[in-house]
Amino acid sequence: MPPVCNNTTQTTLQTRNIYCSRVFLSINRFFSLSVRSTVTGDLGIPEQQRYIEQVEALEAYQNAVHQRQYQQEQQESTAPPEFRTPIKDQLNIREGAFAHFEARLEPLGDPTLRVEWFKDGRLVEASSRITSFFNFGYVALTIKHVTTHDIGTYTCRATNLLGEAVTSAQLTVVGRQDIIFDSQHPGGLEKIQHLEDSR
Repeated sequence: MPPVCNNTTQTTLQTRNIYCSRVFLSINRFFSLSVRSTVTGDLGIPEQQRYIEQVEALEAYQNAVHQRQYQQEQQESTAPPEFRTPIKDQLNIREGAFAHFEARLEPLGDPTLRVEWFKDGRLVEASSRITSFFNFGYVALTIKHVTTHDIGTYTCRATNLLGEAVTSAQLTVVGRQDIIFDSQHPGGLEKIQHLEDSR
């Protein structure tokens, strides 16, 4: 009896050493193809080989049809990108701290959607210090250990087959040389020192 193949439905009828097999393959959910082969008990090897080849050809055709459908579905964009919430300014971030930009983006689940980050018009490259994230409509850019060189305008640009959207924000950094370490209340400092000395 011919072997049962995966992804097929096979019915077999045995009558007087004659096996009749019918294989149904669902193609494209609209129609079915069938192969009928008769295999005799004495001369079954060539017929079995032809039967197997026909089934393999049908399976290859079915896989090709499904692959084309899958690729078409993967390439579809339902709407142009749109930022539901824009990124916000990161102002007066202390040097050595971190800055974080985030936004919400639609459409969700669009495989053609591409997100890029720019600083002053130049593409931001990912590194151990700068990381970006994009998943399920959430986009983010994190800059660790910020320096004055990170000051600028940051732009997130989203594009798909139907259009593009952008959102921008500023990053300003307070450098170490801009931080005043001297006391702004010298009288208070003297009082603290007096209390320390009186112990």
